[in-house]
Amino acid sequence: NALALALDKAGITSVVVDPLDRAKQTAGSFDGRTSAIALASVRILEHVGAWQHIAPHAQPINDIRVCDQNKPGIVHYNHKDLGDEPFGYITENRVLRDALYKALDDTKHVTQINPAKVSGFCRNAQSITAQLEGGAEITAPF
Repeated sequence: NALALALDKAGITSVVVDPLDRAKQTAGSFDGRTSAIALASVRILEHVGAWQHIAPHAQPINDIRVCDQNKPGIVHYNHKDLGDEPFGYITENRVLRDALYKALDDTKHVTQINPAKVSGFCRNAQSITAQLEGGAEITAPF
């Protein structure tokens, strides 16, 4: 989804085919994990229009402590040593997926098809065609 958003910003048309239903992917019961998102990735998410949906639910990473139980001592990183910005953010994976979908809803050049599965590809000199289960096809020129 992030790639499709970036392509949209460049005016390039794309189709996102996802085998899982959007509502299932964004439901609270689907995936209880969280992710640490580095500041560089936050910048990408800002650029493609997804971060605005994530920011209210994200917590900054201001300190990192690294230790090894088999060795004495710890290493401590403080974001203030590098400036005022955090190292990144922690957010739920569900929030991240939902934000990417919301940003996709605002695109001009992205078609979303889900749930659907690609069953095969057919290529010739001028184009490539993705065959979806159920018989639908998507063709793109080279």
